[in-house]
Amino acid sequence: EIAGATHAGSITAIVTVLDDGDARDPVSDAARSLLDGHIVLSPTLAQAGHFPAIDVPASASRTMDAVVTLEQCEAAALVRGALAWLERTHEARSLGLLVPDAASERFVAARECIENFLRQGRHASSPAATLAGLNQTADILR
Repeated sequence: EIAGATHAGSITAIVTVLDDGDARDPVSDAARSLLDGHIVLSPTLAQAGHFPAIDVPASASRTMDAVVTLEQCEAAALVRGALAWLERTHEARSLGLLVPDAASERFVAARECIENFLRQGRHASSPAATLAGLNQTADILR
């Protein structure tokens, strides 16, 4: 599905590609390589009642750097990195196989804050509230 709009002589298009999760699917692979960004939805998050069910580490934006401040980009990278680390080390942490260090202890302590930031309530958050939440979450991770 393609929807588009024209702004100041440029065309903005939103393309929807339904992917069944097969990493070798050539259509999805081509879409990810050609598009400026992609949002990956997670059935696991949806089943847990986490909405929007966006798999943040698997999603990407190539144009984010062009539309946000350096501070916003750094805060987002910190939150994304912590979330990816939490997902990657979940099993080792649950088995007690991970030797904690200062950064990992901050990431674990901030897990609930990260999850709360990434969940949307009944009403959309304002841009200012979203940025405040991002900065608050990043501050906990620093």
